[in-house]
Amino acid sequence: MKVIIRKANSLIKTFLLYKIFRYWVILNFISPKLRSVILRFCGAKVGKGVYFSNGIYIDNNAEHLEVGNDVLFSPNITILFHKRNMKEYEKGKLIKTVSHQKSKVIIGDGASIGTNVLILPGVKIGEGAVIGAGTVVSKDVPAWHLAVGNPMKVIKEY
Repeated sequence: MKVIIRKANSLIKTFLLYKIFRYWVILNFISPKLRSVILRFCGAKVGKGVYFSNGIYIDNNAEHLEVGNDVLFSPNITILFHKRNMKEYEKGKLIKTVSHQKSKVIIGDGASIGTNVLILPGVKIGEGAVIGAGTVVSKDVPAWHLAVGNPMKVIKEY
């Protein structure tokens, strides 16, 4: 019985993250707080005053997300919490047999994430940091800095 309840709970979270949170444009018209409520239900830690735009993909490990207060998420952002453990990969081995590593993504207070940004696992974005559109965030971004590009470069301090 516990297995069935756990699977049903996982199915509900998956539906909420992939269908409701990501695509329902009307959520922000009803209340800008609804996306934060959905993420909290799925296990994420989300601060106050966080604004999530539409089209944000968060993989099914939302419990690895920590978002501070007053963070701005622009449209079409992807946040990943897992990657393959490439230390296990070797010639002749199938990639699907390599295990996953899960890591937290932490976004500090007042950060701003631009359109079409990809945030990789294990990254910390500091307080007040700004991530430019189209950036692939593969390493930590210091507080009060501007980061842009692919590969990402920190180009300005505020």
